[in-house]
Amino acid sequence: MNKPTTHIALSGVIMLSSFNATLAASNIDASQKYAWSTNAGWINFRPTHGGVTVYPDHLEGLAWAENIGWVQLGTHNGGGGHTYANTSNTNWGVNNDGAGNLFGYARSLDGSWINFKPAHNQVTINMTTGEFDGYAWSENVGWIHFNGSPTYQVRAEGLSVEPSPPPPDDSTPPPPPPSTLGSAIIIAASGAHRGNTLFRYTEEMTRRMYRLLRQRGYTDDDIIYLNPRTWQDINGDGADDGVVDDDLFDPRSAIETAFDSAASLQPGQQFVLYIQGHGLPDQLKITREYWLDASELRRLVDKVSPDVPQVIIIDSCYSGSFLDELRVSDELRPTVQRIVLTSTDADTTAWNALHESFSEKLISELRHGETLKTAFDRAESMMAFETKLFGEQRPQLDDDGDGVYTSQDGRRAHIVLGNEGGRSADAPEIIDVHEPLILAEQQTEDMLWVKTSPSGEGIRRVRAILMRPGTQRIDYQGEETEFNREEVAMSYLQDRYVAVYSHFRQAGTWRILYQAQGEDGTWSNNRFGEAQASGDFPWVVVTARLNQSAYQIGDYLSFKLDLNAEANQPGPYDIYGAIVFPLGYFVTFAYPMTPSLPGVALPYRQAVEVSQPKTLSILDLDLPAGLDFGTYQACGVVTETGDDPMQSENWIDIDCAGFELR
Repeated sequence: MNKPTTHIALSGVIMLSSFNATLAASNIDASQKYAWSTNAGWINFRPTHGGVTVYPDHLEGLAWAENIGWVQLGTHNGGGGHTYANTSNTNWGVNNDGAGNLFGYARSLDGSWINFKPAHNQVTINMTTGEFDGYAWSENVGWIHFNGSPTYQVRAEGLSVEPSPPPPDDSTPPPPPPSTLGSAIIIAASGAHRGNTLFRYTEEMTRRMYRLLRQRGYTDDDIIYLNPRTWQDINGDGADDGVVDDDLFDPRSAIETAFDSAASLQPGQQFVLYIQGHGLPDQLKITREYWLDASELRRLVDKVSPDVPQVIIIDSCYSGSFLDELRVSDELRPTVQRIVLTSTDADTTAWNALHESFSEKLISELRHGETLKTAFDRAESMMAFETKLFGEQRPQLDDDGDGVYTSQDGRRAHIVLGNEGGRSADAPEIIDVHEPLILAEQQTEDMLWVKTSPSGEGIRRVRAILMRPGTQRIDYQGEETEFNREEVAMSYLQDRYVAVYSHFRQAGTWRILYQAQGEDGTWSNNRFGEAQASGDFPWVVVTARLNQSAYQIGDYLSFKLDLNAEANQPGPYDIYGAIVFPLGYFVTFAYPMTPSLPGVALPYRQAVEVSQPKTLSILDLDLPAGLDFGTYQACGVVTETGDDPMQSENWIDIDCAGFELR
């Protein structure tokens, strides 16, 4: 296990000692000696035991990078006049044309060749001031930037070479350096219609990605946010922040325009694409009418300059099927840095976005300045550990351009989104959670609490997400998949956030996921609590759920029934959904939203199998005029198939949620 490390360390000693006898004193400024690589980190051109020297016709000596070790600027180390031929392993190095234009190759201890004059860029030295500028390129390391003033810069001292005369007036000036970090496209996909129960999570994740990019240094002008709902509250203050650029009414045109804007990016900038929504193999559902296929996405991505690092994140079922289409051609693979991350592979139907998710974990890690590789690894580890939630779902990463995820991937993904070395402001933290709740036999209600930092005025909101005993992964069935979860808003009381939950109506261990949102809209990392419920509860449990506790005429009402059955009692069952009016009579509803006559028990659905948790949407409507004001009940009843629902002894379970119409 230690032999490779020993070999590398010994090679470094040999390399350094071979230079010590003849190494000229470095003329790099001791206070301006660092270049930056997103993969290799800081590169020191005047380390303690090395140093680079700039001569009129060449460079020589050693630089040091913490992540890749010694970097040798050339095979010559005797000073004087010298030109590297760069034709073999014995005559390579970095030349200076006398005017400060550098060309040729340096080499790192790990065998990476570093090109000082790659396509579309070049490292230069101002022979009057000694300031380095521009970018070098390495297939293994990526772009190396020599001038990030005022944060970092490499500068040589005491250059005696007179600067070359200025170019003639008709010469073409070099392009200006990039003025922004780059460009990002965020797409909230699959449509905002009520049948798409995933969309609330799609919106939340795309808002989080927008907020992440802003925190990492991107401006609003750098980010193109496509969302059919143009009203978006990014910071959680209840007001529209005006960040959506297009509502996807014409999705094909909107996406084309977005990629056209990214086509002008230059080396040193970064391109980010994030898409979340429903998918099929080699297809992404952008709206109800428009599907974006993998070959079309490849055409769009190819508009971005191959000299610009590209980060593509796709969070959808079957998203791994896009890897092969987004592969880089053999001739461009040595120079193109295209990093593709997907939330699952090409074939597995398991895909979770309900409680914890790939995007949620990835964004949380990236926000703290972690590299793409580190963030991906932590998301992958979480998913492998939480097998009940994620099943066989496994994320994919391709950063070597071959279109597959292998053990060789990850070397180029050691880059951060946005500002190099930056770190976002602290997110809120959940610093304390109630001890495991042990409920008495048949007890269904208890108090949940957490403490946060900050608390009170420093927090927008805190929520608890309930996971019932036996909660498991969802088998993805497209838009038919129910992405509904039970959330409880928590209120601030003295030094903590509290909520009373009264539906612990299933025996076993409940997991409770807590999240806090700060004043800027940033969510905390997840913290978990648990509750132990016991008793002789029904073998199938129905929970009635509303989106509000009080309504006015015209408000949107959502009435759903959550069904959970013991594994050995999957049914079938008859399900009834009813509204009890203020005067005491009831109306039941058959699928889809067909009302009965008052007092008639019409089944919503008969012979329903509950082999896994199921959610039924009983009502989704805007409340019409003419309804009586007062207190209503929304109730669900479960019976054996064929039993008379008018006889209460046939009810296996019943649950009601009250609401006011004012």
